[in-house]
Amino acid sequence: MDEQTLRFVQSWVYKASEDLDAAEVLSQCSPPLLSSATYHCQQCAEKIMKALLAVHGQALRTHDLTALVVELSTYEPQILTLREEAIRLSPFATRFRYPDDLSFDALQPELEIFERAMNDARTIYRLVLNLLPSAVTANFINSNEL
Repeated sequence: MDEQTLRFVQSWVYKASEDLDAAEVLSQCSPPLLSSATYHCQQCAEKIMKALLAVHGQALRTHDLTALVVELSTYEPQILTLREEAIRLSPFATRFRYPDDLSFDALQPELEIFERAMNDARTIYRLVLNLLPSAVTANFINSNEL
């Protein structure tokens, strides 16, 4: 991998890691900012998968995590094990982000929904991080530390 591609892929991993951290921080606020935290879970998964796509010289302009899993499975068949997590996280690219319901309750996920989203994001982050070349991941959290 050339230096420019390495830096590009690392930037995707950095942003994914930052989204994972943001989700954690937002969930710890008082009161917890769960709608934003849940959004960042989806963003973490999207960005780490786009990092892996970039390793393979590909790009996919979508927020649909299931489509990313399908595309990545061409290069990394084990990514298909993340299909359920991708299905659950995909709606959070837009859900809770915009007020499209008159009910305030519809703007915030339940704690259990956020916790599941956080677990799904961590699962995707760990697996994909382990599929990336070590030159890319040298400065990022090892999946065993999550």
